[in-house]
Parts: sequence; C-alpha cells; structure tokens
Amino acid sequence: MLPMFTTTLFLQRSKGFLHVRSCWKEYEFLTTKRWVYLRVHILNTALECYEDFLKIILAIFIPLNIFGGDNDIIKVRNLYYKASEDKDEAEKFYDHLKTSPSISPNLLVGYKGMSYMIKANYSWNPYNKLSFFLKGKDLLDNAIVKEPTNIELRFLRYCVQTNAPSFLAYSSKTKEDKAVILYGYSMLKDGDLKDRIKNYMNNPKYCSIEERNLF
Repeated sequence: MLPMFTTTLFLQRSKGFLHVRSCWKEYEFLTTKRWVYLRVHILNTALECYEDFLKIILAIFIPLNIFGGDNDIIKVRNLYYKASEDKDEAEKFYDHLKTSPSISPNLLVGYKGMSYMIKANYSWNPYNKLSFFLKGKDLLDNAIVKEPTNIELRFLRYCVQTNAPSFLAYSSKTKEDKAVILYGYSMLKDGDLKDRIKNYMNNPKYCSIEERNLF
C-alpha cells in the first residue's frame, strides 16, 4: 500500500490532472467551435463577394453583348448596301465578313454568299465572274436550306433573283421567297430589317397593291 501522504498527493495530482484535462477539452471544444464559425463566416463572405462580382459582370457585359450584336448586323447591312454601288466598298464588305462579326453563323454565311456575288458583278474576267457568282449562290442557298424561315436570308436571295440576268437562270425561288417574306414580315422585331424590306418591296415591280399594304 502507498503511504497516506503519497496517496493523498497522488489523488490531489490526479484531480488536478483531471481538472486540467477537462479544461483542455473545453478549450479544444471552444477553439474548434470558433474555428468552425470563422470558416463558415469566411465562406459566407466569399460567396457574397462572388455574387456581387457576378452581378457586376452581368450588368456590364450582357448589355454590351446585346447591343454589340445589333450594331454588328446593322454595320454588315450598311456595308452590303454600299458594296452594291461601289467596287471599293465591295472589297470592304468582303474583308469585313472575314473578321467574323458578331452575327448568327448562318446569317454570316448568307452575307458571305452575297459578297461573292457582288464581287462577280465587278469582275471583268468571265471565268472569275461566273466562279464568284456560283460560289456565292451556293453559300446563300445552303444557308437558306439550313434555316428556311429566316426572313433576312430570304430577302437577300429575293433581291438577287429579282435582279440577276436571265442567262444565269437564277430566279426560280422568287415566288417562294416572297411568300415567306410576306407571311413573316409582321412578326419581325428587328425595326432596321423591316424598314429595308419595306423600302424594297414597296416597288410596284415586285408587289401588288394588296401585298404592299402588308408592309
């Protein structure tokens, strides 16, 4: 047996150890709890900052993308109109389309087709003239096959076919294209495109009085 003094000291030390151990566990618990709270707080703060960052990005870049797309298609249309009147403008139109402006891929193909057919108009070499025209025709026709309800593509082809020389035999789709244009015109939300279609189709050469009243 342990002497009484030794036993008492042992018990006192044991109690002291248990007390220290208990305090240490409490400290560990509190420290862990605080650490968990701190981690949660940091995570919540980070998420709030990320959400604010996303709001800023959406507020800045989405409107730029929307208006940028509108500006791009209007620029392409303006260049196309100028290209039909001047050879130098035709080259500018052709070069601009190679930069891949922000318009729908299929519409871009259609306008590339138009640029080749315009190049054919200014070419003096008979071989190049026919080669450019056939390449442009194929691009435009294929774009319409992929997207037959696209009124802008139909309008482009209608403009070509109503002005193409008869020996090219490229006028078989005028009735079909005009029917699609007349049917879908009122549903268009693109005011710039509607004005261009209206200005062209209001010519008595292309539409009857009843048809012109639809524009």
